[in-house]
Order: sequence, then structure tokens, then C-alpha cells
Amino acid sequence: MTDLSDAIQEKNRLLLELEGAKREQGNRRLVESLATNAAVLETRIVEWFRSHGRTEEAVVSLVSAASCLADAHRPSEVARLLGRARALTSLKKVQAWIEQEYAATFQRFMEDYRREEEALARAQRLAGAREMRERAARLADEYGWTELAKAIRAFPDEGESEEEVKRG
Repeated sequence: MTDLSDAIQEKNRLLLELEGAKREQGNRRLVESLATNAAVLETRIVEWFRSHGRTEEAVVSLVSAASCLADAHRPSEVARLLGRARALTSLKKVQAWIEQEYAATFQRFMEDYRREEEALARAQRLAGAREMRERAARLADEYGWTELAKAIRAFPDEGESEEEVKRG
């Protein structure tokens, strides 16, 4: 029992630290590391519960591990653990809840993916615009149109202030 108590105590410590890191919205790698480590401990707890015939408690720990892995942005492992939890439980209400959680989790993953994809596309557009602006300025320099070249270089990109342009 002491191994279980130690695992639960360490998992709870990691979960508290994870919640603090998420609230601070700081280092994403720290959040992913804490979440992954908590999930590992949670799956050890699952195995203890299963080996002692405590299936429904194992299901709760599987869902908790899946939640941790969602924080770590590991969707395929979230799906695997939620599927395993659904298969283990004999309670229809819990099965239905797991299915709803599964759908909601993947909806959030898809929204995050779309936001990241949009940010990447915007960054690529801005990089392309900057490159075109620099080519135009070099061409103006080649023709001796220094004032035009300065004006081109000073023109801000979408969402960029004139101060940012001046700083380079």
C-alpha cells in the first residue's frame, strides 16, 4: 500500500505544480513535462487498482491520466487512454461521459491546431511581405532612388508598428 500512497502523493504534488504552471501561462515545455510525469504516475496507479480488482477506480485514474496528456498536447495518447477507460467501465453513465469528454477534447485540439495553423500562415505571409519589401528597396537603391528605398523599408507590415520597423 505504501507504493500506492507514495505514487498518489507524488502525482498530487505534480498536479498542483502543473496547475500553477498553467495559470502562469509560462513555459509550455514545463507544462508538458509536468503533465506527462503526472500521467505516468497515474497509469501506475491504474495498474495497482486493476491488480486489486478496483476497476472503477482504475477508470477514474485513466481519465485523469488522459486529462494530463491533453495538457501535454498528446492527442493520440489521450484517445488511447479514454478508449481504455470506456472499455473498462461497466457504468453506462460513465461510458457516455467518456464519449462526451473524448469529443470535447478533440474539438479543443482541432481548434488549437487551426489557431496554430493560422498563426503559421500569417507568419509566412509576413515573412514573404518583408522579403518583397526588401527586394523593392534594394532595387530602388540600385536605381539611386534612396528616398524611395527608405520609405519602402519604413513601411510597417500588417500588425507591426512603425517603432518595430525602425528597430529592425
